[in-house]
Amino acid sequence: MQNSSVGPILDKASIEVSSALVFEVLKRLNNSSVLSLSFFRWAEKQSGFKYTTDSYNLLVESLGKAKQFRLIWVTVFDMKEKGVLTKDTFSLIARRYARARKADGVIDTFVKMEKYGFEMELSDFNRLMYVLIKANQVTKAQEVFDQMRNRRIVPNTKSYTILLEGWRHEKNLLKLDEGYREMKVEGFEPDAWNEKRLQEAVRFFELSKASGFPPEAPTYNALVGDFCSSGRFHDVDRILDEMRKCGEMSSDEVCEPTLSTYEVVMRMFCNEERVDMAIKIWDEMKEKGVLPGMHMFSMLINSLCHEDKVDEACKYFQEMLNLGIRPREASFRILKRSLLYKGRKDTVVHLDRQIEKLRKGRTSSMRQ
Repeated sequence: MQNSSVGPILDKASIEVSSALVFEVLKRLNNSSVLSLSFFRWAEKQSGFKYTTDSYNLLVESLGKAKQFRLIWVTVFDMKEKGVLTKDTFSLIARRYARARKADGVIDTFVKMEKYGFEMELSDFNRLMYVLIKANQVTKAQEVFDQMRNRRIVPNTKSYTILLEGWRHEKNLLKLDEGYREMKVEGFEPDAWNEKRLQEAVRFFELSKASGFPPEAPTYNALVGDFCSSGRFHDVDRILDEMRKCGEMSSDEVCEPTLSTYEVVMRMFCNEERVDMAIKIWDEMKEKGVLPGMHMFSMLINSLCHEDKVDEACKYFQEMLNLGIRPREASFRILKRSLLYKGRKDTVVHLDRQIEKLRKGRTSSMRQ
């Protein structure tokens, strides 16, 4: 059936048009954008036709399946003119962009939603993050979460759970641990979710060992992260000891603790205000030849400042500078505040000069 012949054929049928009929026909034509649009244009010219959000949304869905995004936005404009445009329409469009693997289109849909006069609320941000994560765009979902916080919109349990599930799917241990701990700090207790995740990790770990294939570092790391999130310190120590023994027995070091392992365990101890244990992990890491990065230095320095151990904080800060690592402004701000409180302005000036020297050296090397 050609698009141009739909109207004349339907005219001959003497069909009495109603909102219910239009809805049912569009539902049946959902997989054909050409026929859906042609039928809709014919129906709107008939007596008895009434514009409804549901019928328009079916048309939008059909156009989305065919990736006819330009026509979708023409339809959205029509819906606005007819007074039947709702937030649900934008959710439909976002899902279609996601299935087409157009993450920018997903975000742009919600931007346009505001331009059409709809205010972005918590539920909308949650929906946007959910759609992005379904499209395997967890980093962009994190950016949306941060943007929501910047707007002073307070996340709820659902916000965190959506984001944590995304990082879990990505197997990003550090982000998962970071998000879980932030969730607890904000007063949310995702016990059921965390217990389910932990049981899943332990079951996979034991199955891996029973199959005769010793787990590798990423598998160990995932379990260490889950135990850290649950505050099960003895289990963390047990798994670390197992990793050490495995590393001693294996020549390829596939299950030796890695930088990710040490970082997660250190974060756990720092969060629990056990900086003494964090330093022991740090020393073991250095003995193994694993070099810390900026985030690990910042974590340790901040914890030492928090415990009023300014001299030790300065020692690690100086070590970071000696390695050519430029510190985060937030970390230096915390150390600077602690030093000034102690009346050590000369040390602040000295460190500030070193940071500036490091910055100029990096700028100079980039120009060459």
